[in-house]
This record gives sequence, C-alpha cells and structure tokens, in this order.
Amino acid sequence: MDHGMGRPIRVLHVEDDASFCELVADLLGAESPFVVVSAASPDAALDRLASERFDCVLSDYDGDRAGAFRPVIEATEGGPPCVLLTGKDRDRIDATASAAVDDYVQKGAGTDFDSLTDRVRRHAERYRSTERHRALFEEGAGPMMIHDAETGRVIDTNPQYAEMLGYDAEDAAEVDLADVFPDEEPYTTERAMERLEAAADGDPQTFEWRNVRADGEEFPVEVTLTCMDVAGAGRVLATIRDISDRKRREAALEQHKSHLERLHTAANRLLGAEQHEAVYDGVVDAAESVLDPTFCALVIREENELTPVAVGGSDPDAPSDPIPLAESPDWAAIETGESRTYETESGTMLCVPLERHGVLCLRGYGPKTDHARELGETLASHAAVALDRAEREAQLRERSRRRDSLAAAFPEYVFFLDEDGVYQEVWLASQHDARGGRSEGELLGEFVGEQLDEPDAQAILDAIDETLATGEIQEREYRVEQGADTRWFEARVAPLPKGSESEVVLVARDITTQRRNERRLEAQNERLDEFASMVSHDLRNPLNVVQGRLELIESHAADAEAVREHVDAAESATERMNDLIEDMLTVARTDERNLSVSSVPLRSAAERAWSSVSEPASSLSVEVDTGVAVKADETELIRLLENLFRNSVEHGSTDDRTDSAANPDVTVIFEPLDGGFAVEDDGPGIPAEHREQVFESGYSTATDGTGYGLDIVGRVAEAHGWDITLAAGDGGARFEITGVSFVDGEVLDAQGEGTDRTA
Repeated sequence: MDHGMGRPIRVLHVEDDASFCELVADLLGAESPFVVVSAASPDAALDRLASERFDCVLSDYDGDRAGAFRPVIEATEGGPPCVLLTGKDRDRIDATASAAVDDYVQKGAGTDFDSLTDRVRRHAERYRSTERHRALFEEGAGPMMIHDAETGRVIDTNPQYAEMLGYDAEDAAEVDLADVFPDEEPYTTERAMERLEAAADGDPQTFEWRNVRADGEEFPVEVTLTCMDVAGAGRVLATIRDISDRKRREAALEQHKSHLERLHTAANRLLGAEQHEAVYDGVVDAAESVLDPTFCALVIREENELTPVAVGGSDPDAPSDPIPLAESPDWAAIETGESRTYETESGTMLCVPLERHGVLCLRGYGPKTDHARELGETLASHAAVALDRAEREAQLRERSRRRDSLAAAFPEYVFFLDEDGVYQEVWLASQHDARGGRSEGELLGEFVGEQLDEPDAQAILDAIDETLATGEIQEREYRVEQGADTRWFEARVAPLPKGSESEVVLVARDITTQRRNERRLEAQNERLDEFASMVSHDLRNPLNVVQGRLELIESHAADAEAVREHVDAAESATERMNDLIEDMLTVARTDERNLSVSSVPLRSAAERAWSSVSEPASSLSVEVDTGVAVKADETELIRLLENLFRNSVEHGSTDDRTDSAANPDVTVIFEPLDGGFAVEDDGPGIPAEHREQVFESGYSTATDGTGYGLDIVGRVAEAHGWDITLAAGDGGARFEITGVSFVDGEVLDAQGEGTDRTA
C-alpha cells in the first residue's frame, strides 16, 4: 500500500447543494494536488467511504438533519480527518458532533477558501503521515514498540513484539517496561529512560539489552530507538531484534578458537614424546583439556585384543581388562577407519580410530557431537603420528640392542694383521669380506689398504700404529665400495699377546644399516620438527582472521549485515584451519604427495588465498581472466599462493626485508605468463646474495619468520611438476611458475582484465 505523498490528496465532499459542490471542487482542484469527489447525501458518502480511500472528508451538517450526517462523522473516527463545512454557527452544532470532527469552517458569502485549502492540506498530510507510520509499525519485519517521547510510556506494540515475548496481543498492550526488563544493572528502567530521552532529543540509539519473556526466560536483544512525529505528537519508535542466535554463534566461535589453541599446544607436546607411555598419557591429557569429557580412554590394539592403556574420568561400563576384538564395540571404528557412536548405560560413547593403533573413546564431552568428532579426529591424527614415531624409536632401540648383543657374541668379520697391515688370518661371518666382496682365501697376504680409498686405508694404518704404540684398543670407521653400493664398517683394533703369529686383531662390524637407520631417523625427526613449525606457520593467519573478525563483530554489533559477514568469514577461517591441519599431517607422514588434481579457476584461487593473508593497507591486483582454469590440486595451489602472497606482505617492506612486521603497505600483482603465472610485489626485492637460498627449508631473512613458506611453495610446485624461479622484478620480488597445464589446452599468454582488491 502506498502511503507516500506522491499521489494527489483525495477529498470527499458531502453536500446536497450541487452548485456549491462544484464551486468547492473547482477551487480546491485548482490547488494541485487536490482531487474532490462529491457525495450528494450522507448515504452516498458512506458508500464512498466504504469502497474508496480518502485523505480528508468535508461535510455539511444541517442541524435539522443532524442524525443523517452523524454516521458520516462516526465513519471517519480512526480514519481520515473530518472537517465540517456548514452554514450553521459552531455553537449550534451539538457537542458530540463538534468533539468528533477535526476542524470547522463556516460556509457562506464570506467563506475563506484559502484557509479551507490550508486546513484540508494540513489535516490530509498529518493523516497520511500517521498512516505511513501505522503501516510501518504493523507490517514491519520485526518487533516494535511506540513510546511517548515525553514520558516514555508505551503507547502501542505490534504483533511481532507480543509474539517475541510470548504474550497475547491484548496482554502485550498492557505490559509495562518493568515487566520485560530483568531490573538489574545495566538493564534497569532508569537506564532505559535515559536512552529514550536521548532518542527523543534527536539522537538515535542502538544498543544491546536483555528482555524477559512471559515465562521468565531472559534473552539478549538489539534495540534501535528513533524519534518520529505521529499526528503531530512526538513519539519514539523502538525496533527490537532477538540476537540469541548471534550470541550463541559468537560463543561457539570463541569456544572453537579456544579448542584449536589447546589442540595445537597438545599436538606439539605429543610430537615431542618418544615413549609409548608418554604418548598414551599425553593423548588422554589433551582430550581432557580440549573436549572436557566426563570419561575418556585410549584403547590400544595388541594382537587380537583391545587393551585400555590410559583413562581419564570414570565409567562403570568401561572395561579395565583386555577384550577380544570380536567382543569389543570399539573394533568397528578401527576396522572401518571411521568414527562411530554407540549407546551405553552411562550415555553416548564416541569412538575415534587412531589408524591401526587403536581407538580414542569419549563420553560426556563439552562441544556438540559434530564438533567433538572433528576435534577428536584431529587429536587422533596427531596421536597416530606420535605413536608411529614412538614405535619407530622403540624399534630402533631394539635393533640397536640386538646388534650390540650379536656383535659381542660373534663379530661379523675378524682379521689378524701383522705390523705392516698384511692379512695373516681371516674369519668371515659370511662368504664375503668387508673389503668389496673378497673371499677369505683371496684376502690372505694382501695389504689392508688395498681397494680402500686413501683416507679410509690411512685410518686403519693409523689405528694399527697407535695400538702397537700404546697397547690400547683403537676404534675407526671406514667405507667399502661394492659396485654402486657403499658399505660402512666399524673397526676395533686390539693388540695380540707377544709371541702370536700376528701383531693385531681387527674386528669389523657392518654398520651400514645402522647408519641408514640413523639418517632415516634424523630425516623423520626433521620432518616432524618441520611439521610442528608448519602448523604454527600456516595456522597463524586463519587464527588472526578469527580473532580479527571477532573484534570486528564486537565493534560493529549494530550493523547486522557486517556482523553476518564477519561471522561467515570467521567460520570460513576455522574451516580453513581444519583443512590445513589435515594437509600438514599428510606432509608429515610422507614426502610423496597424492595430489587430487581437478579444474581450478585461477582467479578464484588467488582471491581465496589473498583473503587469509592480506593486511589492512596491502592490495592485490589480479590480472587473470575469470574463465582461466588450471589442472591442479586446489588445496595445494591455494597453499602455494598463500605462501607467495604472505612472503610479499610480510617481507615486502619498502624499508628492509628483514622485518616481516614492518610493511603492510605493499602491492602484490598476480599476472599471467606464457604457460604459467607470476606473483610480484613492489617491495625492495631479495638481495642477490640470498637468491640461491630462498627455497631452502628453514631459511628466512626475517627475524620472526619460520623459513618454511617458500620451501612449501617449492614442494607444491615440484609435486605438480611445475618449475618455479626467482626472477628479476620491477624493484620488488618476482616469482614465476611455469609448466602449468591449463584446462582444454588453454594457454595463459595474454594479459587478462586487471582488478584491484584493497585489503
């Protein structure tokens, strides 16, 4: 319904004098925007009022036929204003009719039509204003109240307000402010009146408050107070919005952030554990810290049984002794590799598998089931990695112990030598010696240094000389080349008693496997250490996004659209963190990446990567067409771009590239190349002496950098078969990625339409 002032003012004139009706119509009609409709009788006027809409009624009032005109006057009550235009003196009009009309103009030879025009216009405009406010109030999108601007008294409420509070419409009209406020600081009636007075003085108010429903339940609301004029009277319109859902979402986000922070801390502790028992206790401690369950247990598979090894809380239904696999409800989770829940007398039990190792059981956890499952699965992944590491450590310790025992009981190779290092006697544990596959007979009479590299031969001769000179056992290590294979041996040279045919005995032990295991263990430890650093490196920006968005929610609480945007962005950041955790676990377990290659829109990937990296004063110029897509693993491509963008934002300072916090004011360009793309910034660039090192793991020129960003970039590029080079930029750093496959054979060799995105 149109309540605006754009349409003409419609006036119903009730008058049986046709000539006078025509005169009034001509005079008012000449004053645009008036439209005058005449009714020759009260009955005709009532018909018109019932079927048409008017902004004002002009009515004659014949004292002799007052009863006929009174229904017309009554029909205007609560509707359009009524102005009496009659030849009767006002004192001859009965009091009831006089009180019911809005104005009076006496007609006759001296009728002031200018005054009549002004009065009709004023009454019509006031009526329209009232109708507009009434429509807004009754048809509005949410609960509303109208207060008297001077007293604060509640004049009216709309149906949505009554529904929100749980009252009937009639009861809501009688509700006082004291009935819907908790009456505790700062939600008192006195505080509310201060807000109303400020709004009445022309200062609109938007604030959070608490209301009380009819059943006594308190809930948070957002209130907006605005001053308005209704039929010439000052009023304050209160628009109320229930923000319970928003508050719950904010609390859930804050809780999720806290859980992730505690999970990150627990993961670092687990990755540092070397003994199984330390991992067991660490997993339960982490579960209690992150999920706050009433009961949790780590159950480990040992052959055909499941054995509880660490327990937190109590559960009378939980077994304390080993259970055969077929009898355990937890076995299904291990067998399928998927989390599951089942009911016990004490409540719902959530079982999260730890790959082949066992299962983590949780009951009575704090977060919702889906959230608990997600956190539990992430914790279980960390635990599985830690158990793998502890198992490898135990295996290495056991192998080392066995080797030592075997070597002590029966050395692999024993050589008896004279003082010149010539073999006098040879005992071999196998058919070939520790000298390149020679047999015992072939070695007799040979010089120990033959077929050894000069440094290794000299080491053995020095050991013989020192043993003969000091009488003490000497230890050395040496290498033997066996085709393309290099074997390492540990040699112990000891003197023989005088009178023996030989001067010294050399006991050699093949330590090639030990050397390789040590290198493998070192590499595994380096990967685990690298993984911990990568967790800290890649999760930092999404965590900052969550924190920043929460701060923005607090500072923009009045802007519902902005709050929704920030909540969505924070939720996206938390989802991104979970994706990163899963990806990094894969990196930690193996250097072999199983890429999930698909068609990835290049522009969209760049914008998504930028959203978690950008700083307030930084900007990204994307010069790639929207339709361009590449064949890549989408998650890994975004990770590559994130790290390149982060490198530019954190290191692109116009002052010094060694301070990653010094420069938010950097412009990053993402542009096409022939068969690839490039990322370039306008910072100072990378010094020439550092260019060969930028892709090395752990290398960083920043004092607070982790040094893994460009290493990750190099790994992702290598996994895709791409080439990445540090090229000469226009003053800043420029990274070019080539060898990229485009969808449908499309080659990116032209500049796309550039857009500038300022963070």
